[in-house]
Amino acid sequence: MADPNRLKVFITLLLPFLLLSLAACARQQEEVSGISTFVHGFARVEKDGQSFYIDTTGNYAFDYIYSLNDHTYEFGNRYTIEQYEWELKFGDDKTPKTLFSVFREKDNKWGILAPDGSWILKPEYNYDDQAFEAYRAVPVKGETSPPPKPPQFSQFEDYGILDGVHLDVKKGDKWGIYNRETKEIVIPMEYDEFDYCGGCGRKSDYVYAKKNGKWGIVSFDNKVLVPFEYDHHHWGMRSDEWVQSFQKNGGRLIVNIPTKKEYVEDEYGHFELLNNGALSLKKNGKYGLVNANGEEILPFEYDDIGNSGTRKGSFGMYGSTEYYGSWITVVKNGKGGLLDISGYWVLPLQFDVRPYYTFQIHGNYIIASENQKFNVYDEEGNKLFIESYDAIDPSYEYDQEGNELLFFVTKKGDLHGFYNTKSKVMVPPAFHDLYFIDKSNYIKDNKLIHNGLIEAQLDDKKGLYDFDGKEVLPVQYTAWRFFDSENFPNLVEIEQDEKVGLYDFHLEKEILRPTYGNLYHFDKDNHPNLLRVSNNGKNGLFDLADGKEVIAPEYEYFREFSAQKWVLVEEASLKGVIDFSGKIVVPALFRKISFLSDEIWLLQDNDEKYAVYESKTQRIKTIDYPFVWESDDPRALLVSEDSLTVQIYQTEKHQVLPQKYTKADVYGYDPIDFEYPILHSFFNGLARVDKKIGEKAKIGFINSDGEAIIPFEYDIASFGVKNGFVVVGKENKDYGFYSSYNYGYADSTGHIAVPLTYDYHNSITEYINEEHLLLISLDQTTNQYKIGLANHQGNILIKPEYNNVYPFENGNGILLANGKDYYSGGSYYVSNEDKEVVYGLADPNGKIVVPMELEEIKTDWPLYFEDFKVALTFPLLAKHKGKWKYYNRDGKVFPYRADEVIEFRK
Repeated sequence: MADPNRLKVFITLLLPFLLLSLAACARQQEEVSGISTFVHGFARVEKDGQSFYIDTTGNYAFDYIYSLNDHTYEFGNRYTIEQYEWELKFGDDKTPKTLFSVFREKDNKWGILAPDGSWILKPEYNYDDQAFEAYRAVPVKGETSPPPKPPQFSQFEDYGILDGVHLDVKKGDKWGIYNRETKEIVIPMEYDEFDYCGGCGRKSDYVYAKKNGKWGIVSFDNKVLVPFEYDHHHWGMRSDEWVQSFQKNGGRLIVNIPTKKEYVEDEYGHFELLNNGALSLKKNGKYGLVNANGEEILPFEYDDIGNSGTRKGSFGMYGSTEYYGSWITVVKNGKGGLLDISGYWVLPLQFDVRPYYTFQIHGNYIIASENQKFNVYDEEGNKLFIESYDAIDPSYEYDQEGNELLFFVTKKGDLHGFYNTKSKVMVPPAFHDLYFIDKSNYIKDNKLIHNGLIEAQLDDKKGLYDFDGKEVLPVQYTAWRFFDSENFPNLVEIEQDEKVGLYDFHLEKEILRPTYGNLYHFDKDNHPNLLRVSNNGKNGLFDLADGKEVIAPEYEYFREFSAQKWVLVEEASLKGVIDFSGKIVVPALFRKISFLSDEIWLLQDNDEKYAVYESKTQRIKTIDYPFVWESDDPRALLVSEDSLTVQIYQTEKHQVLPQKYTKADVYGYDPIDFEYPILHSFFNGLARVDKKIGEKAKIGFINSDGEAIIPFEYDIASFGVKNGFVVVGKENKDYGFYSSYNYGYADSTGHIAVPLTYDYHNSITEYINEEHLLLISLDQTTNQYKIGLANHQGNILIKPEYNNVYPFENGNGILLANGKDYYSGGSYYVSNEDKEVVYGLADPNGKIVVPMELEEIKTDWPLYFEDFKVALTFPLLAKHKGKWKYYNRDGKVFPYRADEVIEFRK
């Protein structure tokens, strides 16, 4: 009798597994209304009008996916991925903007996805977490509703984020302000509406509030700063001490918050808020000034008061962008002065008043003119230059670390100079033109040879200065160009009298005098030190490492030869070979030089005579035959006395094998019509030979020694070795008009890797790819050819029992197909319209993981019968018994089945 205690323990241990199994079964039976294909690791499942996304394990991933920044980009789209990859390499700070946010509704978490399906942030963040907000833009979700409400705000009917800490929240028909750090209402729910300047650079500590139909200002600590007496429209919003969006009795006004004083447009002919927070006013035709605290700092006695204009980048490559500084321009009696916000006169009223701007302010520097002469002043009003100039223009550039530098370009007459405000170095006006060079032209690994370069031009001569005012290229060349910023950022190409050379910044001298017509890299990847130099159509070689001319420019034709070791030269249609030290390897006496290998070259002279050059021994061996052909094998040449009958010339042994062959280009042929076997070209070490044996033509393969590697016993064969194999076959039956053959595969050693048990079809002779060998077998009852696969070890992966097989391009599986299309003995394929197509799946080793029961496979492109590989990935979407399901690479089914396939995006 069984021990009841042991039985109890057994049941206790077994119960969890039974429950898990029952749960798994229940999961597998889940019916949903629609499922999508997988897109870069995710698919959408729809049920009861709602949908969510799963990952490649079949588990819930998230509910919503949103485009960030630009709704035109689609997740997984090839162009979107290309844009993302471009941004990674070349975007601002190499930070991509083409991203997608996802939301998990069950735990209210957010994450960030790249368009290729990789996680930037996994969905583990709250909507207001700093890490998520760093990426967050306004989510664009297409036709669907806005994002779900985070749970901490579910108590409110509506909400909006103001400054990141404060939110305006709504209950009923009233609004209040909620502090999400302290989690409390800081302005009670008693207002009709709020407005806030979210786009202002400075975040204010108050809101515009509406109560009983009128607007005022309320601080975040619930103090009324401006009473509720005004009308308001969302324009001219500010976050400082002034309000200019209010109206009263239909008229415009400006309110100072500290004093609550109103400045009404009807009282003043002009009022303007300046960028430093002061208010410029006009009364009785004269201007005055009030500061941000409402205090008058200038009386009404000036002709004009306004912002001080600044033009950033007005000289140089970046164009002109106007903005304003914090000082105030004041004009009286035709003269201008500069005032700060405290009322201190930085520059007195003695400077020229110019159109558009009287002063240019750049940081702590001011450009001003007095009596039409320009100088630069510091923030205390002190002159920067002893001498004044006819013009001074600013230019903003960047140093080696990417820090912005301010230059002043000075002009005297028609000459220009420059001043670096960081190094305090002045180069006086001495040049007709100056040009700041774009640093991207001479940058290497984010490291510059100089901290910056400026082109100086005097008359028709050009040179270069660095940002510190040092002359790094004398101003004596008609032109210069960056030569190779990647390998030689210290070199520039110089031009003088229409001749070019090279100048070295480091050595501060010409390393190649401008005596050549052209300079080119000979082989930038393999020999970056070598330059091809030319003059009058003749070419030579210069070695940058040694600083010397290796080959004088004496050759018309000039190119690399034989594995980056030699140079092929040509003069008067005769070719030779020179090594990179300048030594003549083969004199320029030959009409043709062919590279067979590093060790063996084929030479042909002007008298049509041939020879072999051995690079190791440096010997030239003549070939005493009038006709010589190359083969794929460097160890073998084909030689002939009459151009029809050929023999094998062994290049290493310098001997001709006695066996004679008929050259293969005589065909359409029948080998039994020729005295000698027909020799095809060597291909991957072997050459096919068609040989008469008795009254039959047999096929075999020989090596360069003439040895039969694959014996002469086959009736059919492919013409060469492909991926290490050849197709070989023997006649099975002779039907008079045509014959049938059994075929298999031999490798390049002659070993039969796949026995000759398969039925040859003329379309598969070359059907050998990098991974598989095609197997075809004729079903005698249906006269249909069935297809299977073997691997390169000769192992049968898929028996030839299917109408077609489709290995996955990624190597993860094999799709099997039976149905309408199949091989037939008389044609490439025929179509049986009455037969339904069914599919199955095998793993890469040929193990059947899903039997032939799938009715349809969802693919991005149609499956064509003649396709060999297909672009399928797991999980695979397929139909079984009218239901769409996901199948994993091991044949397991995900727990969802649906009647229809839906789009990936909602």
